[in-house]
Amino acid sequence: NLPPCADIRREGALSSALLEAVQKLAILENDGSPEHNFFIGLAYLNGIDVEVDRSRALNLITGAAEQQLPEALEKLVSMYRGGDGVERNYRTAVTWQEKLVKRRHSQYEKGGTEAEAAAWVNALWELGDYCRELADLAAAKRTFENMQSVCQELGSRFDSRSIRRSLSASYGRLGDVNREKGKLSQAEEYYLKNLEMDRKAYEETGTRLSRRDLSISCGAIGTVCQEEGRLSEAK
Repeated sequence: NLPPCADIRREGALSSALLEAVQKLAILENDGSPEHNFFIGLAYLNGIDVEVDRSRALNLITGAAEQQLPEALEKLVSMYRGGDGVERNYRTAVTWQEKLVKRRHSQYEKGGTEAEAAAWVNALWELGDYCRELADLAAAKRTFENMQSVCQELGSRFDSRSIRRSLSASYGRLGDVNREKGKLSQAEEYYLKNLEMDRKAYEETGTRLSRRDLSISCGAIGTVCQEEGRLSEAK
């Protein structure tokens, strides 16, 4: 049962045989390496040097996600939200996003870096948005309240514009949730906090992003005023 042999004196044939052997090894699953399985899963999902096999791709990527690989968790969220290789299922996407939040939290707890903190906050932000898409306002409210608390805690550790922007966004999102629930006075309270932070950020930086954020927060308060019949204030 020896495999076909390659003549070491024929460089071209030897290179071809080595390449074929390595390619076969590369697409073997490896229980000890979720990164390897994730990349092979991507290869089968997109047909990169192998035939497209969406079922195997899903199994490989899911296995890597179950081993807490953040990239695999993010990919599953994207796949279920977009129907990429699977049947579109927003609820399943939220479930994987919740697992990603926990993973990002544990990475921050272990490493404690600003980049890990930002990744944790961004995962919370996306989870809250996905809950709103499902009209699960209770879950969205809990998530954005958690995001607010996390940002406040992180703000005492890092002098980070990114964290401050995320805190401001949590106020805006809580305003959105309360407005959708018909609680306009509570919505306005959050929007005003959002506006105050966005105005300060714009005055400090003057960037296009801060100008955009300020425009959105002004528009949110204007909408509340309009819905309450305070048209001159809305204008």
